[in-house]
Amino acid sequence: MSAQSLQHRAEPCKSDHPWQDYGHTVRKHGWRAIYLEHGEKGPKYADWNKRSVPTAADVERWQRSGLPGQRPNMGFNLGPQPGLPEGEHVVAVDADVFTPAAATAVNEILERRLPGAPHRLGNPAKVGTRFVRTKTADGSEPVRRQGRRFIFDGAPDTKENHNRVELLGQGQQSVVHGAHPCGALYTWPDGISIVELHPEALPLIPIDELNAIIAECDAAMEAVGGKVVSGATFSRSGRNGGGADLTPLVEADAEVLLSGLGSVRNDLSDRGDWVMFTKAFAALCVPALGEGRVVDALLGFTDRWEAAPETGDPDEILRIIREEEKPAHVGLREVFHAMRKGGAPLPSNFLARLDFARVPVNDNDMPRPELIQGPNIAETVDELERLIIKHKLPVFNRGGPTIVEKIESRGRSGEVNVRYAFTRLTPISAIDRVSRYVNVLSFDKKGNPYQAPLKDPVARAWTSRQQSELPTIGAIAQSPVLTRDGRIISKPGFDPETGVYIADTAADIELPADMAQWGSEPTARKAAGAALTLLKGLLVHYRFAGQAHLSVALAALLTPFTVHAGVRPPLFAVDATAPGSGKSKLVDTVSVIATGTCAPALNQGTSVHEFEKHFLGKVLEGAPILNIDNVEQPLEGDFLNTVLTQPRLSVRPLGTSNAATLEPRMMMFATGNNLVVRGDLVRRTLPCRIDPGVERPELEEYPFDPVERAAAARSELIGAALTILAAHARCGFPGVALLKGSPFGSFEAWSQMVRAALVWLGEPDPCDVMDALRAADPVRARLGAVLHAAAAVFEDGRAFHVRETIPGAAASEDWEGDGEPPRKALATALQEAIQEEKGGRPVSIDAALVGRYFGKHKDRVVDGLRIEVARISNGHGNLYRIARV
Repeated sequence: MSAQSLQHRAEPCKSDHPWQDYGHTVRKHGWRAIYLEHGEKGPKYADWNKRSVPTAADVERWQRSGLPGQRPNMGFNLGPQPGLPEGEHVVAVDADVFTPAAATAVNEILERRLPGAPHRLGNPAKVGTRFVRTKTADGSEPVRRQGRRFIFDGAPDTKENHNRVELLGQGQQSVVHGAHPCGALYTWPDGISIVELHPEALPLIPIDELNAIIAECDAAMEAVGGKVVSGATFSRSGRNGGGADLTPLVEADAEVLLSGLGSVRNDLSDRGDWVMFTKAFAALCVPALGEGRVVDALLGFTDRWEAAPETGDPDEILRIIREEEKPAHVGLREVFHAMRKGGAPLPSNFLARLDFARVPVNDNDMPRPELIQGPNIAETVDELERLIIKHKLPVFNRGGPTIVEKIESRGRSGEVNVRYAFTRLTPISAIDRVSRYVNVLSFDKKGNPYQAPLKDPVARAWTSRQQSELPTIGAIAQSPVLTRDGRIISKPGFDPETGVYIADTAADIELPADMAQWGSEPTARKAAGAALTLLKGLLVHYRFAGQAHLSVALAALLTPFTVHAGVRPPLFAVDATAPGSGKSKLVDTVSVIATGTCAPALNQGTSVHEFEKHFLGKVLEGAPILNIDNVEQPLEGDFLNTVLTQPRLSVRPLGTSNAATLEPRMMMFATGNNLVVRGDLVRRTLPCRIDPGVERPELEEYPFDPVERAAAARSELIGAALTILAAHARCGFPGVALLKGSPFGSFEAWSQMVRAALVWLGEPDPCDVMDALRAADPVRARLGAVLHAAAAVFEDGRAFHVRETIPGAAASEDWEGDGEPPRKALATALQEAIQEEKGGRPVSIDAALVGRYFGKHKDRVVDGLRIEVARISNGHGNLYRIARV
């Protein structure tokens, strides 16, 4: 909704029945009005565009139609009207613009250039439609003009994200009163409905000027940051562009279609239409409901074929729906309208609900709840949150009001990749989102209620709240998740116990059996062992540096299913001896199983600050898996350390002044050739080294691609991973007693659920690989050199002052032995150690720097040596000594 329109009073229909209010008025003024069903934008009868002014009998019949709350809509045929001179047409300038900056700019243009044009609103988040008269210079029929499509702020190139202004005319119609498919009532912000005007009262605007207005709107949207959408025009059937929409439905919506198919009349004209309908219906419903139920429903539909009854063949239906070629021109909208035409009792707003919400809206949000905006902002916000909770609307708390968005993109081969992300609402997006789910009411000066957008102060107060009653959401999962006690949660939607939104799940997953069915630990271990063999089959072509490194790779395959059970996993560092060894492919294999798509990659960047800025964005987005790809510099970072080990983060999103507290549930990888990890990150990292043993590993050929196999067998692989974890958990975590050495500090829960499960099944301990990583830590190595050099200078634990270690002290050393003088060797070791901690930048060593270095590493043991404070002195600095332990 534009800023200007917010100031107007929205005038709805006098009652809830347009034909009772305006039926005789349209006849009096000579409008070509048509009957529309409740919540519909298009008529359901033939030759509607050829109809003239309705007869008195038509009006009386339509006045008696409809039920309370389901009154019919009223539409107008555009083009010539009986009361207009020949050559004049009524046209509509439809501004389907909702991005705030663009909406404000477009609305200003239309108000300035179309003064006096009646202005109608449907979806309150958009600019709306204005009606005028027009004529061409030569008296010909005005041609429909479509402006360019724009997207904003990096939104995906899908129909619901397009902003556009277009001219509607002859052969088209426009709704003037009734209910919009989203549930909102059509209103007239200026207080005057077009129905109350004679067609000649509309402003007369030449067609060339209307075209110029659309061009000016296009230029304005481009000026405020709009990106012109390239490619072919969208068909009316496609939500995702380029043809028919075959995006799989979620279970609730697929159930609606499936139940409706049972009562549909099958009057398809020929076999070709039946094949296209069958393919499209299956593509929409099979992912959520499985082949069996969908084939049964299609079999019954085929047996009702009027042209050839009782000819359904389940084998033929299976063959057709499994063909790779999809119908090019039959999608969700075609299937929906064909079923409605055949008598299916489908909700009239079924398509609109899918268009207006990118994530499933629960069925219990219909009818839409009402929010009354009173003078008290705090009470209004409280009531809004109460409605969201009561009606289970998909808005959550994650440091502020947050929604889950489905984001689609196309890969290099044209495949559609789907991922889900958190989006924290801003005041503008909150106004838009609330308008999709709630009827917001305000009051005019006379105390009469009217539908209006959420007020800006209310939206700002809501989005800046630190304390919220909304359900707290912690993560998004695209596969079933495991709880700490071994239970599996697989139902799509929000799970309040774990705080997880299960946005999607693979079909036909065979979930693990209960312990009662396994009977005993040996039986459970046998089932888990068979599942482990299946997972190992993905990795048979990898040559790891040892069996423990294979065990780390297996741990990576299991870990994504445990992070929602309060498990904080370590960083998995996939290392190799040469490029092309399959490091990123291993990470993508894990990600495809867990999320259905490859892992998002993040580069180190040119500085730690730049890396942490991009990293924070992924944390806020809620990415379940993240790959720090092609690491070339030693990997470290305070923020990275915090995310790996702390259960709560207090962060300030870019562009805001309010901090948000959230739980970072994510699994992280880093890939690189001879990757180096240093500092505090070493103890938080589990390395997995690949050693292909050849000079050009990228030229090697293998029987299969593990990423492609993971995608093809995703359901089976998810079931295998859950079987291993659930079997171990339901047996009481027996692998914990088999772990050797000290526990993996900060990752005890991960050790219990993942590490111990692998040891229980006879695999090497994944933590056996950590000694090599510690030895390669440049910070530890430099500290060891300092300790050994200092022990050679200050023998037998003699106390010393930091001034005795700096280069100046080494210059005065009297040394007659072989090799480098001990004090000079110590000064060199300190120079290199402190420079390493400064990221390799040259530094000038002085007593203050050495003192801070000793203070940071005091009492840390390396090679049996450590720095100890021998005496504390506030006036002249501490004395230190080197001790053997």
